[in-house]
Amino acid sequence: MMESVIERCKMQIHKFKKIYDFESAYWFAEKWLFAVFIDSEKSSVGAKQRNYFDGKWINLPNNDIHSSLLEPLEEMISCLIHNQQFARAVHFIKSNGLHIRSKTFFLLLLHCQVKLKDWINAELTLMDYEDRIVGKADLTNLTESEDPQQARIAHLKGVVFDALEKRELAVEEFKFSVKSDVSAVSSMMTLANRTMMDEKEAQIFIDEIFSGQEEDEMKRIYEMNLTPTEFNLKTNSKESMLLNAASIENYIWEVKDHMSKFSNEIALRLSSKLMKIDPYDDRILLNHIGLLVESDQSNELYKLGHLLIGLDPDKWIGWYCAGCYYLVVKKFMKAIDMLRKALIKNPNFGHAYLALGHVFSEEKEYDQAMNSYLSAQRVMPGSALPDLYVSVSYRALGNYEDAHSFIKQAYEREPCNPMVLHEYGTNLIKLEDYENAAKFLNRALNSLMQNVRRNSQSEVSPRWAPLLFNLGTALRLKGDY
Repeated sequence: MMESVIERCKMQIHKFKKIYDFESAYWFAEKWLFAVFIDSEKSSVGAKQRNYFDGKWINLPNNDIHSSLLEPLEEMISCLIHNQQFARAVHFIKSNGLHIRSKTFFLLLLHCQVKLKDWINAELTLMDYEDRIVGKADLTNLTESEDPQQARIAHLKGVVFDALEKRELAVEEFKFSVKSDVSAVSSMMTLANRTMMDEKEAQIFIDEIFSGQEEDEMKRIYEMNLTPTEFNLKTNSKESMLLNAASIENYIWEVKDHMSKFSNEIALRLSSKLMKIDPYDDRILLNHIGLLVESDQSNELYKLGHLLIGLDPDKWIGWYCAGCYYLVVKKFMKAIDMLRKALIKNPNFGHAYLALGHVFSEEKEYDQAMNSYLSAQRVMPGSALPDLYVSVSYRALGNYEDAHSFIKQAYEREPCNPMVLHEYGTNLIKLEDYENAAKFLNRALNSLMQNVRRNSQSEVSPRWAPLLFNLGTALRLKGDY
């Protein structure tokens, strides 16, 4: 009799989950759980009847949870998570001590605390994990194996440490997540999107992960995202199932590749096509907003920002887009307000700090600009851009020695970036090192011209006119007429 009730509950849960009715699924999961209670009381292996007065749903025995209880418990919590009832799930897990008995429930607890942005309690939960209070993971009815669980726990630990501004620990956890399961692309994408490593560090990391293995398609995915400058899409996409021509990731990489080569018109055309396919993908949006700023398309920025804020005012990207619009139309106070709202929504969003720095630079508030750039450096430590813009700010203040130290750091991260080479050479003119200034400026120009030669549709933007002027100045001052 009891077995037929349990089977009926399972069928109903499966039915309702298929049509995304998680409230009904939860109701049947609860009935399944209590059917197991009755059965377990008879065999003396499970929980006793619920007592409403002790503040717990269930009275569990002191040893590990019996496997018959795991599935309905996991289904109940899964339904709560799907319904975004994270606080309820946290209370359910903690009040019944599930997280210290099974690694699966520890993972679910940490996931909910991250969703709630309850960073202090999440860190306390991690202390239980570090002290090895958490129970075993290898209970019979669990759906995940050890390595994916380890990978996911490490990823969530990275998210918590990142939110608490423990960046080095966060990077190590994201890297450990990838090492535990190379298919855990969420950790790899976090490292890439946040520029948490420069390309040299990333290449060492990739070689370490895939050392001793035959050429792996996943390695190509990692190289595409973590070392995009050196990645050759046409060579690496041949005979590849994961990087085939239909993959949207290919097109996102192409947009970034054109942007890195300053072929912004081509990049914008391709980005506009991607926006028609998937207009709410953050990766596509971030590139598209940057390209609209570069091409001074204020009307498009206004419409896009208005649309994104209307769709989801709690998300950072709409406010960032609005901030970029006000930056382009030179309404700087409004730009500051919008960008600060974006940073309240997402305090680890480095591009918003950079944009805020640009606003302050436009107003010649260089101290505040440098504070913003240094904040960007803190959250995107693998990028050369924060150091580059700090150097520009110091040069604007006439402090060429400090400017030199920051541009040198940027150069160490991205030695082939024309923007970095241009700033390096320009600052060397101020330091009266005309010989080396001309060398760096020539390298910047050659890099740009090389991109034009590679792509017949590309042309050098008028924004690079100062490069030619500065190169001419360096050559004149060193007597090379």
